[in-house]
Amino acid sequence: DSSWLTEVQIGTPPATLMLNFDSGSSDTWVMSTDLPVQERQGQVLYNPASSKTALAAPSNTWNISYADKSGASGFVGTDTLYLGGMPIRNQAIQRATYVSKDFFSSRMASGLLGLGFSSLNTVKPNPVRTPMENLIRQGTVQNPIFTVALKDSNSNATGQGGHFTFGYIDKSTYKGEIGYAPVNTSQGFWEVNCPYFKIGRNGNPLPRSQPNHPAIIDTGTTLMLLDDMTLLTIYNSIPGAKFDSTIGGYTIPCNAQVPDTFWLLGDQFYGVPGSTMAFAKLDGGRCYGAMQSRGDFPTDIMGDAFIKNQMVVFDQNPTAPRLGFAYR
Repeated sequence: DSSWLTEVQIGTPPATLMLNFDSGSSDTWVMSTDLPVQERQGQVLYNPASSKTALAAPSNTWNISYADKSGASGFVGTDTLYLGGMPIRNQAIQRATYVSKDFFSSRMASGLLGLGFSSLNTVKPNPVRTPMENLIRQGTVQNPIFTVALKDSNSNATGQGGHFTFGYIDKSTYKGEIGYAPVNTSQGFWEVNCPYFKIGRNGNPLPRSQPNHPAIIDTGTTLMLLDDMTLLTIYNSIPGAKFDSTIGGYTIPCNAQVPDTFWLLGDQFYGVPGSTMAFAKLDGGRCYGAMQSRGDFPTDIMGDAFIKNQMVVFDQNPTAPRLGFAYR
């Protein structure tokens, strides 16, 4: 469960590419035929020369770096982008001329689709709109929302990893009511407050390191990246857990009995099963933990290790953006 990829179509006639839908960034970029041959890794490439609707805007350039030190850069074109069959006309397509070697471990992934707020976008000198902004602006969706309901590979034999919806909420993907929390968009992220957490459903609420304690809900990050005080408390509750300085992270016995954790978002706690803490197998019967340090980054990042256990609504209402969470 290191990444979830989603089909999109680009161009006329449409060509299918697999992209990582990333709520933690706002650049929509693809590996294309503009990428030097020596930097290609076997991914499907977008070929603007094969599209009747492709236009180039070479005066616009972009350069993005991610938290894991990977990055990409290039210039910008426009084309028709299809999400679930819905056309987004004249969408900015950032065509990579450079991609860092360590960017993709999977040859299936051909780029990213940014679902953050447009202030995060790196295109210069002329700003561009995100796909979600264009869906709203072009009247393709009536409600300014998208949702995500990921599926854990351990509970899904079909290989289908869940789905995104745009403009509506699929009521079959959650139980009970949706709880909402206001979003702070000042940094361009889907950021909410997470002031308390619990170890075990009946555990006492434990305060975080800051009174409001910001957390970014980020589909483009695999793990949960937390402050060190919270991490120490959680791993102290797991028999045999320890920090391994050789790999720079917490590890646990793969067969450890790990308690569930619960995180306050809005006025409700949302759970992460302890059974999902063993993220990746290491030597000697140990596993790399799904919760790790955020380092000197000032905000928690609640990545897919959290998101896959909820149904999440990203409401881009311009006057009152919010995030919704519901049990699966």
